[in-house]
This record gives sequence, structure tokens and C-alpha cells, in this order.
Amino acid sequence: MRGRHLAALAVACLLLPSAVHGAEVSGGSDGDLKLSWTVERQTRDYTAVCGNVFNQRRMSARNIRITVEGLDGGDRILNARDASAPRDIAALGGLPFCVTMPVGAARYRVRVTTIDWDIQPGQ
Repeated sequence: MRGRHLAALAVACLLLPSAVHGAEVSGGSDGDLKLSWTVERQTRDYTAVCGNVFNQRRMSARNIRITVEGLDGGDRILNARDASAPRDIAALGGLPFCVTMPVGAARYRVRVTTIDWDIQPGQ
């Protein structure tokens, strides 16, 4: 229980400013999870935010939920979408995600909103 809440809180809310041309790359790490993603305009109305969550622990995680938020210039949430259904990630493994967001956000924030660490006895 402690590990789940600690990890969910420890995953920093990472901000990514909008790009003028092409794809943008961003990411970060809290020691347990490493996030990386790109933002690329797909159509006149939609932008794709796609990336990976890497589990840097030597234990599996379950029920991972990823949320992508589009923020305005004052960091207020314009829209938010779940980027994945609850899924599992193996120890030292990765989990891809991709979501389309309406254009117009000044920045995008990617958060791991739920995670349950598979803590084995003796760990």
C-alpha cells in the first residue's frame, strides 16, 4: 500500500511546451518510473501525445493508469484523457501509450495516476 501511494505521488507532473514544427520530445524520472513522450500534430484539430513508461524497479507493477492533460498558458487543465486502460508492466519493462488531444494546449502534462507495486515477501 505504501509503495503504491509513494510511487503515484513521486511521479512528477512533467510539463511540455508546445512546438512550432515537428515532434517534441520530453520526459523525466522519479527513480522508479521513467516517462518519455512526443507531441506531434496529426490534423488541423488533433495532436498525438505518444510515449512510454519504463519501470526501473526490479518488481512488477499492476493497474498502471496514465493520464494526459492539455494545459493552457496559466497551467489550467483544458482537457484530459486516459492514455491507457489499467495494465501491468514487468520489472525493468516498458509500457507504451498514445492518445489524441484537441489542439490548442500550451503544454501537455503526462501523469501516472494509479500504480500498484507487486511487492513480494521479503522485499
